[in-house]
Amino acid sequence: MKNIILAITFLLAYSISKGQYPCPADSFTSHPEFNKFVGDWKWGSGTDSVILHLEKQFILYPAPLNIDEENLVGWHKYIKNGIIVEASLQYSGLPYIGGHSSILGRNESPVKIYGTFREHTKSKKCDLYLTMIDSSYSQMEWRLYESRGLTPDGFIKGFTLPVSIVLVKQ
Repeated sequence: MKNIILAITFLLAYSISKGQYPCPADSFTSHPEFNKFVGDWKWGSGTDSVILHLEKQFILYPAPLNIDEENLVGWHKYIKNGIIVEASLQYSGLPYIGGHSSILGRNESPVKIYGTFREHTKSKKCDLYLTMIDSSYSQMEWRLYESRGLTPDGFIKGFTLPVSIVLVKQ
């Protein structure tokens, strides 16, 4: 069993290292529907607030896929009772590959994004849905869900950030 795992790991590493760079011209996938989500967003209630910065970034998926796909990448700041609880906003604009972003999204429909949200406080990833709720694209709903599947030892249920809010484009 150990040899099989070692062989699979070696083959995976070899295929990634032999990937085609740059990607073939037809492998670039752009998503203009992301444009309505790009920008700065804010929710506030008393001394609590959530601030998001969202932008489009091309992410290279190595061999065997060899595609360069546009994704929605984001950073956040959560303030509760006037105190910063979580923040990745200071890394806005850095490449997704650097690991500092907290949101990675893909389109589910022209007005809905499905993605993952990295909650730093509880060291976990959650499912995130962003949905435009008005025709001027100035308000969107944010919904967090526990990711389905197996949970590791020490998994903490629940969320630090609000589960359902409406953000306003700034």
